[in-house]
Amino acid sequence: FPSHDIKATPTANVEPEISFDLEIILKRATTFAAMNGGNDITYSELMLSIGESETTLSDILSMHNVVFDINTIEELQTRTMEYQEMQKNSSPVDDVEFQKHTILLNEEVKKNPKAYIKSIGVNEQLQEIQRTFLRKQKNSIIVTGEPGVGKSNIVDSFVVDLVNGDVHPDLKDLKVYSLSLSSLLSDIKYHGILEARVNSIINVLVANPNYVLFIDEIHMINGAGGSNSNNDIMNFLKAPLSKNKIKVIGATTTQEYNKFLGKNPAFQRRFTNIVVKEPNHNETVEIIQSRLGEFVKYRDWE
Repeated sequence: FPSHDIKATPTANVEPEISFDLEIILKRATTFAAMNGGNDITYSELMLSIGESETTLSDILSMHNVVFDINTIEELQTRTMEYQEMQKNSSPVDDVEFQKHTILLNEEVKKNPKAYIKSIGVNEQLQEIQRTFLRKQKNSIIVTGEPGVGKSNIVDSFVVDLVNGDVHPDLKDLKVYSLSLSSLLSDIKYHGILEARVNSIINVLVANPNYVLFIDEIHMINGAGGSNSNNDIMNFLKAPLSKNKIKVIGATTTQEYNKFLGKNPAFQRRFTNIVVKEPNHNETVEIIQSRLGEFVKYRDWE
């Protein structure tokens, strides 16, 4: 702003105080700088922080037609991933944050195998999951289908195959972690908390190529974290997904996919869509028999 437009009245013996808005901007800028592997805040990180903060300053700059490039975040994430690749290992803080918001499904299956029964009639989908994870490109998955067809059970069935060793040798070391969105999104009223949590999770996934992140109801990450569209979880995942640095498997209904994700070209470029259909007559009978055993006879359903 021009200096002649600024009028200030000095006050004797009064120390200047940082306003709440400025504190928000500086904290976010510090977070972006740390993500990029630096200790000093650069001009781009400061401007990015202003554009991402719902503050008076961002409103004033917007009124004066100062444009904050939407792609800046993804560019920053790309540089972040390059820095993370150099680091090669996640920090203890990242590991703690990761464990706090995820559950290792491999261990859950081992502890309670009766609660994780392999689905019937889904061999084709399970084979497609394996083929996708064996790729070097577009090796993340989204499972779609109507409500109740067993989308999450597909993932559970894949984990059962992992635990039993019924997978390709190159996949035997995969560990599937289920992300708790309720935990991740809890108490994020302060700016920067969600970014820190998500980036900790990304750091751990990048440092451990055999980790797979399972996100049930994955459509909820689109816009999660606030009204600012640049502040959703999907935006933070774009760069590592595009560089195939992490593996993600999501599940959502066909309707939610078409409404929130199917129209997003960036999302489609990064995920392989595996469709789960309702079981046919014979598969339905087999499912019931497997659940009820001798109480149901096949001839009763002919």
